[in-house]
Amino acid sequence: MKRKLIFKACMAVLIVFTGLSMISCQDDYEPVPVTSDDIPGSYKAKLITTQGNKKTEEITGFEAKKDTINLMIFRLKEL
Repeated sequence: MKRKLIFKACMAVLIVFTGLSMISCQDDYEPVPVTSDDIPGSYKAKLITTQGNKKTEEITGFEAKKDTINLMIFRLKEL
């Protein structure tokens, strides 16, 4: 008697999880297209520069325009 109850409970949980997994697979998401007009502005990012075995990391600001990225500070000792 107890085994039937446990079996029925497990089957009910399995059916519920199967139903939820089928619902979560529906793909109604439509991505919003990004244009170059959405990008302009001032940003901050981590700039990683490597020269041979030397590696420097710093947070620097940059400005983005429609077709150009302008770094405020770009440090290199020598090329």
